[in-house]
Order: sequence, then structure tokens, then C-alpha cells
Amino acid sequence: MKLNGSIGSAAPLKLAHALTDPAVLAQIAPRGCEIGAKSGETIPIKLVRKFGPIHITLACKLTVEEKADVAGFDLVLHGAHLIGGKVTVKLDLATQGPATGPRRLAWSGELQSSGLAGRLIAEKQAEAQTMLKELFARVKRVVEGPPGVSAATVATAD
Repeated sequence: MKLNGSIGSAAPLKLAHALTDPAVLAQIAPRGCEIGAKSGETIPIKLVRKFGPIHITLACKLTVEEKADVAGFDLVLHGAHLIGGKVTVKLDLATQGPATGPRRLAWSGELQSSGLAGRLIAEKQAEAQTMLKELFARVKRVVEGPPGVSAATVATAD
């Protein structure tokens, strides 16, 4: 499944960089999600979901690496379910817009899944773009503060 979108941000690179901070991830994590300690560029994540009588535990590794050639990041999330099924999310994070004025953090990439996890994700496919945008909006609220905060109180641009 292709994923793409963008969100306005005063400091899009800082927003992307916040995804490498386990403390920020813990603040935005949904119920049933445990964020582990960072090891190198990798953060372990355990996600537990209930679907009726079924409990699914997805052990994941999140890697967010800064690009060497352009301003942006590569985000990769690998997850595997104990009884079968895998999830891989690969996103290219980049800034859009002028150095001054309205700027955006944009993402494009894909989600691949298989097995039981794949079947469950397929049921939520229509919501995937909205869920991803909400994830970035929650990170933005942690990094930049709630909507309506004046520009003087927002962290400096990238």
C-alpha cells in the first residue's frame, strides 16, 4: 500500500528528528504500545492489539536515519508477529517549502504486510493515510506545542 502526505510545520526537520527520541514516541504512543530504549539508530517497539478474542503482539524495530545527501530522513519500521505475519513501513521524510514562510514535512513510501498481521491491516487500509497523518500531528504537538501557540514561542526553524 502506498503512503503519502504532508503536514505544516514551523520546523519540519525537527519534527522528523523527534521520531528518533523514545521519550517523544512514548508521549504519542497509542494504548498498548511500549517504547524501548534506543540502541544505535534503532528503537524497539511492542504493539499489542485486541481484535475480539484475539490478542496480537507485534514486536517492531523503528529506525530513523538522517539522509547524507539531502535534508530529510529515511524511516523504516519492521514488525513481526509470533504466529506469522510481518509488517514493514518505509517512508522518505523531506521538507517542502521555502527557507522562510510556510513549510511542510512530507512523507512518501509504502506499507507491506503479510500473514495474520496483513489481513488485519488490510481491514484498516482505508484509514491508513489518516492514521499516519494523525501520528505526525501528535508528534508536532509535542515538538511545537498545541495549535494556536504564537510564532514567538515555537522553537526556531531547522
